[in-house]
Amino acid sequence: MSGLKAFYRELRRRKVLRACLWYLLAAWLVLQLAWVLLPILGMDREQGLQLLSVLAVVGFPLAFVLAWLYDLTPGGVERTPPFQERRVLSNIPPLNDRRQAGAAGQSEPVSRFTWVLSAETGPLAGLSFGIDRSVVMGRSLESDIAVVSPQVSRQHARLDLQDGGLFIEDLNSSNGTVINGRRLRSRTQLQHADEVRFHDIVFRVVHHPPPSAERGVAEMISDPTVLPAGEREEKS
Repeated sequence: MSGLKAFYRELRRRKVLRACLWYLLAAWLVLQLAWVLLPILGMDREQGLQLLSVLAVVGFPLAFVLAWLYDLTPGGVERTPPFQERRVLSNIPPLNDRRQAGAAGQSEPVSRFTWVLSAETGPLAGLSFGIDRSVVMGRSLESDIAVVSPQVSRQHARLDLQDGGLFIEDLNSSNGTVINGRRLRSRTQLQHADEVRFHDIVFRVVHHPPPSAERGVAEMISDPTVLPAGEREEKS
């Protein structure tokens, strides 16, 4: 089932479904025009429609393959990159890839980052990202963390660092951002182990405090006055 879902997401990403719908619509219009024009041109309507129908059926697989491989953009026809090639220069490289058992290479040591965002579900499941600057998350491939899913807006949410803390803000996304089960209404400070959810896509916040700050963080975690996510939202 997960394989079918991944295949469907890839069809959506490559715009194959939309291209096939346009192909079927164009074929239907051609048949309608042929129904009217063939007799006027002195051609046999039945034979002409049969020939056009066969050509439409034979051409459908070709249209599917071309839609899978290429995309029509304002700059012309371009090859659609495979999912694993979608990353652009502005994307944050993942720290690790738990999807590959025994993956040897890591872009950078996790300990270098105070804050890490780990994807638990969705297209990035198994990847962790170090946060050391302002980060925009969204469906757009130009996002710092590109989450390619139809449930995610092009620019969905922003992560910011301020005074050592990690804050999140929803960027007027269609499906919203949920923190620990509560819908995000305003800019909110995140804590270790917080769950960040975009529809059905889940990320987990991991905090690696500097050695000198570990004791203070431990005291803060054990402090019953630490507020839940819903009460950490900044007052406008």
